[in-house]
Amino acid sequence: MKNSENRFSSETLKLAVMVILSYLVPVFGMAFSAYVLIYSKTHRVERWLRKLAVVSLILQLLIVAMGVVGWATWVIN
Repeated sequence: MKNSENRFSSETLKLAVMVILSYLVPVFGMAFSAYVLIYSKTHRVERWLRKLAVVSLILQLLIVAMGVVGWATWVIN
């Protein structure tokens, strides 16, 4: 029983680090968030990890969208 508890907590720690990296690394953060969301569909994870991954994915998509709009504006003008 104790071994499975340690495994669960190490998985939670790994996913938490990925969520933190998804906030820090702009474009690759989408991949980290997507991995956490895909992993959470097949495995049982904490609810707050899924929520943070969704928020991170939305923020990353907004950042990329604003960058594309800014670049398009610069090229057109």
